[in-house]
Amino acid sequence: MRRICVQMPSGTDLPSGEGCLKWTFYNTDYSRDSFKMDKPKIAATEPKAVELEEGKKYAFCTCGLSDTQPFCNGAHKGTDFVPHVFTAEETKTAHLCQCKQTKNTPFCDGSHSQIGKPKIG
Repeated sequence: MRRICVQMPSGTDLPSGEGCLKWTFYNTDYSRDSFKMDKPKIAATEPKAVELEEGKKYAFCTCGLSDTQPFCNGAHKGTDFVPHVFTAEETKTAHLCQCKQTKNTPFCDGSHSQIGKPKIG
């Protein structure tokens, strides 16, 4: 966890009465124009069953920041993460990873059972 202080111009009223605003980022390193995440956010500790349609393209969220899990909504912008785009080979129910630890992206491989009880979100 990192705490980041951004200095504000003099005369700026801050509710905390301090000379800076503070944000807390989990598993991130802050850089000048964006923030760098060294690990994806764990969106959930169980897979999500979804109906895939043969031939249809999907954009799987790899950062864990999307609020449309397990699919990408663009929330990765400003990070080094990109969605994993895949085409469904057949129409079926698939269990897609939400812990973002799978070795078989985008499908769940049971990795969530090895991560304990992390803070979600």
